Amino acid sequence: ERPVVDKSEDYMTVTGEGFTVKFDNRQGTVHSLEYNGRKVLRDGEGPRLDALRAPTDNDNWAYRQWFEKGLHNLKHKVLEYAWVNEAKKNDNFIQLMYTIESQAPNAASLEGGTSGRYQVKELVDRPFGPDDFKFTTNQIWTIYPDGSIELQSNITSNDAGLVLARLGYVMQLPDELQQYTYYGRGPWNNYNDRRTGSFIEIHRSTVKEQYVGFPKPQSMGNREEVRWCA
Repeated sequence: ERPVVDKSEDYMTVTGEGFTVKFDNRQGTVHSLEYNGRKVLRDGEGPRLDALRAPTDNDNWAYRQWFEKGLHNLKHKVLEYAWVNEAKKNDNFIQLMYTIESQAPNAASLEGGTSGRYQVKELVDRPFGPDDFKFTTNQIWTIYPDGSIELQSNITSNDAGLVLARLGYVMQLPDELQQYTYYGRGPWNNYNDRRTGSFIEIHRSTVKEQYVGFPKPQSMGNREEVRWCA
C-alpha cells in the first residue's frame, strides 16, 4: 500500500506501515526517521552533502584551498522541491525531488598546519557571493512501502578544478546504536592501494573499535569495497 504524505511549508512527512520519515523542505534532507517508534537518526542530522575530512600530513599541497573554499562550513539551501509522482495513483512508492545549493557564508584559513594544534579562522570580511565556490545537487528520494529509502544524487560544482578531500554524505545516529556490521574488506582499515590482504567478509565491531590511534594525523578507519553496512 502506498505511503501517505502530509505536506506543509517546512516539511513533507511520509508515513507507512511501521515507519515515519520527515523531510526538511529548507535543507532537502531527512529531518527524522523512525521504524516502529524507534529513532534511527538524530533529529535534524539526516544525510547532508559533505566534502571535507581532517587533513593529514600528505595533504600539505591541497588542504589550504579546502578552507579557502569553505568546505568545512557548507550551508544547504533548497532552491526548489516537488512531490514528483503525486498524481500517479498507481505507484506504490513516493518520490520527492530537491534541488539544493551548498555554499559557505565566507572564506576561511587553517592556521597551524596539519600536525599538532591548529584552528580554523573564519574570514568574515570575505563573504561569498553567487560566483564563489558552491555545489548544486539534484536529489530524488524514493520511499517504498516497506520503509526502504533510496537516494539518487547528481552533484556538480562551479569549480571543476578543485581537488576534493572526499565527497559523500554525512549523518548522525543516536548514541545507543554502537554495534557496526559491514560486508566488505576488513577487519583492519585498508585503502585502494593496500587492500588485498583484507578479505571481503561480514565484519562486526563496535563503532569505537573502528578508531586507529596513529601518532601523527593520517587517514584511518577506511574500508574498501563495502557493499552494505548496518
